[in-house]
Amino acid sequence: MGIYYIIGIIGVFFVFIAFIISNNKKYGKYLFDEIFNFLGSFLLSIYAFNGRMWPFFVLNIFWIIWSIKLFFSEKKLKKKKNNKKKVLYIDMDGVIVDFQSGVNTLSDEEKIKNEGKYCKVKDIFSKMKPIDGAVNAVKKLSEKYDVYILSSPGWDNASAWSDKYNWVNEYLPFMRKRLILSNHKNLNKGDYLIDDRYANGSEKFYGELIHFRSIKYKDWDSVLDHLL
Repeated sequence: MGIYYIIGIIGVFFVFIAFIISNNKKYGKYLFDEIFNFLGSFLLSIYAFNGRMWPFFVLNIFWIIWSIKLFFSEKKLKKKKNNKKKVLYIDMDGVIVDFQSGVNTLSDEEKIKNEGKYCKVKDIFSKMKPIDGAVNAVKKLSEKYDVYILSSPGWDNASAWSDKYNWVNEYLPFMRKRLILSNHKNLNKGDYLIDDRYANGSEKFYGELIHFRSIKYKDWDSVLDHLL
C-alpha cells in the first residue's frame, strides 16, 4: 500500500469526522470541524495531485479556499455576537419614577377620595418626578446595555398611557422610542429586568430580576455596582 494511498484514506477520514462534528448537536459547531475539514481536504489534494486526478485536485483546492473563507467569516460573526449588548428592561413607577411625588400634588380632598387607588387619578402620572439618581443611572446603563423601559399601564386610567410617554420624552428623551407598556412583562425576552414588584409578569421574567428597593438593591448606586 503506497504512502499516497494512505494519505488519501486519512484525508477521507478527516473530512468524515468534520461532517459528523458539524452536524451533531451533541458536539455543537466548534473550531474542530474546520480544522478536520481543512486537513482532510489538504491531504486529499496531495493524493489527487500524485495520482494526476486534476479535476479532483482542482475541486479540493477550491474547497480549501472556501473552508478558509468560511472559517474567518464564522470567527467574525462569533466575535460580533459576543460584542452584542445584553438586553435590560427598567420599570417606571417606583424605579425611575417617584410615584409618591405625584400623590403629593393632589389636594386633601382628592387624596381622601382616591385613597388606595391613586393610579386611577387622571393625569397623576404626568405630575411625578424622577427618583434620585434614576436619570443618570439610565444614561450610564444605556452605554453598556440595550436598555428599554418596561412599564405596566393603568388599565383604568386612559391618561396613564400618554402620561408615561410624555414623562419619558421630558426626562429621558433618548428613550422615547424604547418605551414598552405591558401587563405581561414576562413576554419580553432579555437578560435583566429592574422592577420593584413581583407582579405583572416580572415574577416570571426569563432573565435576572433585580428587585429594586430590596435589601440587596436598595437604591440606584447598588444597582449600578451590580451591573457596571
